[in-house]
This record gives sequence, structure tokens and C-alpha cells, in this order.
Amino acid sequence: EKAKTISQETFDVLGWIHFAILEAMKLSDFTPTEEWVARRFGLKTDETVRILREMEAAGVLRRDGELWTDTVEDAISAGPGKFSSASMRANQKRFLDFSAKQLEVVPIEQREHFLFVFPVNDKEIERLKKKSQKVLMEVADQSQKSRRPKNAVYGMQISLVPVTVPTTAQMSKIASVLSAGEER
Repeated sequence: EKAKTISQETFDVLGWIHFAILEAMKLSDFTPTEEWVARRFGLKTDETVRILREMEAAGVLRRDGELWTDTVEDAISAGPGKFSSASMRANQKRFLDFSAKQLEVVPIEQREHFLFVFPVNDKEIERLKKKSQKVLMEVADQSQKSRRPKNAVYGMQISLVPVTVPTTAQMSKIASVLSAGEER
């Protein structure tokens, strides 16, 4: 099954941890309790309660005693490339910060961090963005299709960012795109 995307409005009020909890509901050892969520994610109890209430208020989680229902078919996608809000950028930064901390505490056998730096033509950026989004979706789909019981939740984020300072011509193009956006 392909992942369904969520709306920007939903993503504006929730963060990556909310969707990680939804994915944790698919784990073989999942127990629908605040204590289990707190333990598996290393959260304090009050923080866990707040996060679960936010999920319920946003309509992505329903709890009725020991019955918890994930109302998002697949929470792996926040609509790649469809929007970029201040909250989404902040959320991505929080996940990058979390990932950087994991470098220090998670053994290399249980994680992957790599970096490639390469030259590009700026006319290729859209194609490269689509390819990176496709890679993310393929990895997630492959994991979901595996018949093995799931025992952990992982996150994956790809960054494609310029390393060099834009040329004068590129800056002019950026300025014209930005000004055209203001006219709309």
C-alpha cells in the first residue's frame, strides 16, 4: 500500500514524534498505554499525555480505553514537496537535531548516516528532489511490505541543499521567483 499524505493544517499542529507514535502502534510489542509510549520513546509521563491529547485533538488518534485507532492510513508521509510552512521547517529541524544526537548514542549497526557532496546544474534540482522523495517512499514501502514483525520505529530524512553561495545570476532568478510569489 502506498502512504497517504496528511494536510498542512494537521502537520502544522503535530510534529514528527506524533507520527512516530502512530507508527509504533504497528509494532509487535505495542501496548495501548501512556506508560508504554513513554518508555519506548524515552518521554516523561506528562509529555506523553500532552502528545497523545494533541493527536486526539488533531483527529489522527482515537482512544477508547485499551482500543487505540490510528486514523491516518500511513503516517510515513507529510506530503513531500507539497508545502513548506514555518512549522514544517521547525519540525524538520527538530528531527535533524534528534538525528544528530542519535549519532552519539545509537551503535552504527542500528543506524545509517551518510553525506555526499556533488556538483549539480540548478536546472536539475526538481528532478533530484523528485528522485530523493521517491527513494524515501520506496524505503518506507519496502519496510511496510516486509512480513517480519515490526519491533522498532525508524525515521529517515533526506536533505538536498546548496553548499555553495549562489552566483549573481542565480540570486536574480531567486529574487524574481520570490517577487512573483508576493504578487499572487
